[in-house]
Amino acid sequence: MVIIILNLGHLSLYRNTKNVNGRYEKKGSKVGNFKEVFNNNKSYAFDETNGIYSIYKENNFPVYDKRVFADISMIYKRFRLALNDINYNEQVFFWEKGKVYRAYKENDIIKKEEYIYIHFKKRKNMEVHIKNIDNLNGFYINDKGFFDKDEGLPTIENIKKYNEYNGKIYEMLELLKFNVKRYIKKMYK
Repeated sequence: MVIIILNLGHLSLYRNTKNVNGRYEKKGSKVGNFKEVFNNNKSYAFDETNGIYSIYKENNFPVYDKRVFADISMIYKRFRLALNDINYNEQVFFWEKGKVYRAYKENDIIKKEEYIYIHFKKRKNMEVHIKNIDNLNGFYINDKGFFDKDEGLPTIENIKKYNEYNGKIYEMLELLKFNVKRYIKKMYK
């Protein structure tokens, strides 16, 4: 029986039982035990991978941790999935009729896959550019905000317009910039 669903903290569901509610006290956290974490003002992200999820893995508690959500990387301007999730040069995220999707081009065919939600991760300045919110069937989602979408599978033109791929070199420079900032931040801690 699954007791925890998802593990990254931005959406984790736990069965509300006495046994489950005390599992945070068990050994296995990589960020410190619960007493240290709870009695310190520092952010440990105890609710994420190195905290409670590590406790669950260490103690062989059942976890559903399939990546069924679109975890958008904060490193890149355009919407790309984070970590080792598969990305495509031509992809776009959208909401339509109550569901969240990514459309992408693979072998000259536009395909789509559904996610349970999109995790925006520290995105700023996202604005609503939707003309008629009362009769909304769908919208595109990108780093600038939310844009009107006609019903149906996006075209390659829509994908390029709403989640432009600036090339591998551009994205390598974005990654380099992120790593340099992170390195400098660590040096001055």
